[in-house]
Amino acid sequence: MPAGRYGLIHADLVPENLLIDGGRVCVIDFDDAGFGWHMFELATSLYFVTDDGVFAAAREALIRGYRTERALCDATLERLPMFLAARGTTYLGWVHTREGTDTAREMTPFLIERACAIGEAYLASG
Repeated sequence: MPAGRYGLIHADLVPENLLIDGGRVCVIDFDDAGFGWHMFELATSLYFVTDDGVFAAAREALIRGYRTERALCDATLERLPMFLAARGTTYLGWVHTREGTDTAREMTPFLIERACAIGEAYLASG
């Protein structure tokens, strides 16, 4: 496995799992952590802004910050759309395992719509 592409990831690195104290950022909620693709981590961080006007800026800022800590070649970055599509399916699995809960009932329509849109965009791209 090429170094820097696969390893220990948080797997749920979203704003709700960040605590900010002045200039210090702490990550919480490690129940999904494990070994995975680093691009999956980046896709997770961007997933909920894919249809937002801030997506391009968020993507560039995330990549720029990531590259200050770890190499990320353009060829690997080209796989981001695939990892966004994969992330969508994992969110669908998450609500499926919680079927009947208030959270699942509330989130399922949105997650289905988002997963379909991202999946269709990925498939149409090539």
